[in-house]
Amino acid sequence: MSPGPKRSTRRHNHSTAGPTTKTGRAKTAGTPCTLCGRLVAPQGYANHYKKCSQDHTLAQYEAEYEASKVAGPSGEASRRGAGDPHDAVPPSNNEHQGHDYEMGTPPRTPSPATPDVNMAIPLDAAAGDAPGTPGNLAAGAGDEDGPQADDIRVEYHPNSGRGTHVYRFGEFTRAKKPYEAPLNEEPWRPAFHSRVDYEFAEFALAAALKEEQIDKLIKLIRTVEYHQDEFTFNTHTDVRKSWDEACKKYTPFTKTTYKVRLENKDIEHDVWSRNLWDYTQDLLRDGRLVSQMEWDAQRLSRRLPNGTFEQFYDEPYTAERFWEVQSKIPQGGKPFGLIVYADKSKLSSFGTAKAHPVIVRCANLPAAIRNGNGPGGGRIIGWLPIVKESGKKNEHVTYKRVVWHKGLQTILLPVRDYTYTGVHYVCGDEERRWIWIFVVIMSADYEEQCYMALIRGVGSNFPCPICLVPKELLTKIWMEHELRTGDKALAVLASARAPGLQVYEREEKLKEWSLRPVDNAFLELNNSDPYLALSFDRLHAFHLGLFGHYFWPLLKRFIEAIPGGSSRVDHQFAEFPRWSGLAHFGSDGGVMTLTFNDGNKFAHLSRCTLFAVHNVVTVAASPDGYLLLCVIRRYVETDMYSGLEVVKEGDIADGQEWQRKLAKGINVRSELVRYKSWEFPKGHTYAHLFLDIIAKGSSKGTDTRPNEGLHGPIKEIYLLRTNFRDVAGQILEIDHQFYVAGHMRADVNHLDAVKAERLDQAKDFGDNDPDDTGHGHFKLRTRQRSQTLLQLQQTYADDPAYAPPGLPPFHVRLSKYLTDTFVANNIPLPGDQHIILDEDFSITEYRLLEVNYESTVDWTTQTDLLRSNPNFFKAPRYDAVLIRTAEGHIFGRILMLFTCDIGGTIYPIALVHPYDASVGNRSKKDRDLGFYRLRARTRSRAEFFSIHSIVRGALLVPDFGKEGDFLVDDLIDTDMFLRMKKLAA
Repeated sequence: MSPGPKRSTRRHNHSTAGPTTKTGRAKTAGTPCTLCGRLVAPQGYANHYKKCSQDHTLAQYEAEYEASKVAGPSGEASRRGAGDPHDAVPPSNNEHQGHDYEMGTPPRTPSPATPDVNMAIPLDAAAGDAPGTPGNLAAGAGDEDGPQADDIRVEYHPNSGRGTHVYRFGEFTRAKKPYEAPLNEEPWRPAFHSRVDYEFAEFALAAALKEEQIDKLIKLIRTVEYHQDEFTFNTHTDVRKSWDEACKKYTPFTKTTYKVRLENKDIEHDVWSRNLWDYTQDLLRDGRLVSQMEWDAQRLSRRLPNGTFEQFYDEPYTAERFWEVQSKIPQGGKPFGLIVYADKSKLSSFGTAKAHPVIVRCANLPAAIRNGNGPGGGRIIGWLPIVKESGKKNEHVTYKRVVWHKGLQTILLPVRDYTYTGVHYVCGDEERRWIWIFVVIMSADYEEQCYMALIRGVGSNFPCPICLVPKELLTKIWMEHELRTGDKALAVLASARAPGLQVYEREEKLKEWSLRPVDNAFLELNNSDPYLALSFDRLHAFHLGLFGHYFWPLLKRFIEAIPGGSSRVDHQFAEFPRWSGLAHFGSDGGVMTLTFNDGNKFAHLSRCTLFAVHNVVTVAASPDGYLLLCVIRRYVETDMYSGLEVVKEGDIADGQEWQRKLAKGINVRSELVRYKSWEFPKGHTYAHLFLDIIAKGSSKGTDTRPNEGLHGPIKEIYLLRTNFRDVAGQILEIDHQFYVAGHMRADVNHLDAVKAERLDQAKDFGDNDPDDTGHGHFKLRTRQRSQTLLQLQQTYADDPAYAPPGLPPFHVRLSKYLTDTFVANNIPLPGDQHIILDEDFSITEYRLLEVNYESTVDWTTQTDLLRSNPNFFKAPRYDAVLIRTAEGHIFGRILMLFTCDIGGTIYPIALVHPYDASVGNRSKKDRDLGFYRLRARTRSRAEFFSIHSIVRGALLVPDFGKEGDFLVDDLIDTDMFLRMKKLAA
């Protein structure tokens, strides 16, 4: 979570340049025009005078502009002079009333009296100098020694022996210096004789080549050897032997058989597992991984402008559970948190073959490593047995849970004692630590959580694995209920097992708590209370649960009941603008007939639905459907808060308010109850969402999504690498090879990086393209051939954005923009003369803008790829942007990206169609559905902006019910979500 560079307020000082001829550079001297007073080169005077004599001359144009500056509070210049950042988006309800914003307002051309933030900053300006770049927005930053807004306070646990530190925002970083271990020049040895042997074996593993395919490929390679490295393989057997040797370096899988009694018979079951302590040592021996671990609980907070600190949560070690555990272990002890996931998975299409993997992640590692697939990412450490169903349900239900927990007990056994005593270990960074292992998070869907908590699940008196909410109150999440704990569960179990009780009496005691008569494997570990570790699962509770299973199917029913509703919704989803990272639902048939069970797709669908259906599902067409849309808005608000990467105390308060609104919307909207019962456990689990964030950090630690992603490779191994009989051992053998290959690949990549650094030839793919322009805040890509302004005007002669009727031509407006911005921002004019560009002046167009910005959520640098392309995959693509101006922020659509050379300096400029016309009073529907409405100016009012003033990209969805209006999709990512709330405040 590394913040971007600080913003500088210095002005740019540019060298002057004398006049030039028609070489593509700006002319800086000439003969004054008698109509407009501009300096015009002698050879171009006749053409200039002819254009200046047209009905709407430049003099008239500027007269209109000067008049508009005194037009009153609704005039553009007046707005800009006020400098109110909240004049931006959405427009104020009454801001433009009584003023024709389209006819009376010229482009946003700055005057010396009103310096404009969209100044023509040169291309080589430092990233921190550019408006809209990532940087420290701290107020009161003038006092370098005293407290400043945005300071970050890090309070370490008292048992850590580390004091509290306060960092300047620009100095605070979560990145740690990697441990510099002695370089292994041959990390592939001794398992592989040469690097090329390893590269070949890695390729064969990833490609799932069969033995005969490996043999054939080896023969082909042998015929074309170049002898640049030693290739020693002769058959697939050699490859297999090398993998066997390599796999000895890391913890393998072993099979353990145990017995469980059922119907007076002892039945054997097999559980496969890595020795969990040996696997932990795999992590601890890796110096590069250990150097990225956080070993002490900490509380992070950020200083607000009023001087108080606001706490925030992200990683598990910044939350309360880590703090509590470090309080319980001896001083000097280091908590080592495990995240445990388990779930069944279908291996075959018909579900006849199944897997039940147990996956572990290290909570001390940052999410970027922990949730990845490389070293330090999630690994399978166990494979639980699958119990076949039986006719005797009650006894069999208990039996299955005994099998599950005895299997898990085997997996956890190697670390059990260390959870009570800790273990001293010299880690890979050569530091000796006293490590205390505990389970901080248990990640699973509801059904698996019932197994973990040993509760009776759906239909029981208390179906929540975390609290004792009665089943009839599941949706009343604003009501508080007693929380489950391990100590209470043990007491209930002991009471039910008391001597002298009849079977039915034992059962009644357990039913009072909805518990099963089984010993919980997690309660054998210290500081690993399963009821505290069980966590809200955003994927199954929200995306596959509330939205995927309830909201979307019910909404489809309402749409289908509207005449023509399905076809209109299909069409509008097809016309929905595309956005990188957001699934599009118009390419694979109509969305109304699509069927899928992909939580990621449902998440994306929920972010598009309101914008695509609001004009179809109206109050008049479907009163109940409209009520559902209002509830869906409350749902997406809650979902977005639940997905924040860094969650501040204020975010938690706001999220809890939407959480209550959602619950009350479901309960109060009694009309919806006619169609579906909302009393289901997954509809309750989000009651614990924000308490989980406080206890265990943001949902990136508790969400099952990263773990569900590991099911795919398991299925692929099953289909491509097994004989479909007794598959557990076969799958885990290949999985272990991938595990070993991942570590070896990391070592090889590290070796390559060190060698490149030694040679001062660090590879920088993608940044060395001579056709790319820019750095820091943005980069212009997909360069086009340079063209003159005359060629440009001829190409777009019919486009009012380039050739607006009644206004000066493109090159005159560009000249005025450059001159005025230079003057407004105290940038010296080349030759101390007005900038005058003739039609032979050359510019260079680009079709792709890569803009970097600081996230308002976690302060990391994020990147948007924005297109301005008339033929992007056979269709025009002109993306929208958020722009910072002197009076606030506006939205607009990029029409053209280009650079021009002024006095020897390259300036990046965007021609933008502003979407900031007045929209009038905000309608009830916009308020109900949380819409931020925009209206485009006429295209002839396109304006120039410095590309430096582009903050980030935006997704503007056309209002399918009102031509010319657009809606800001504030749900595309968490940054836009919070940014829009600030802009609209």
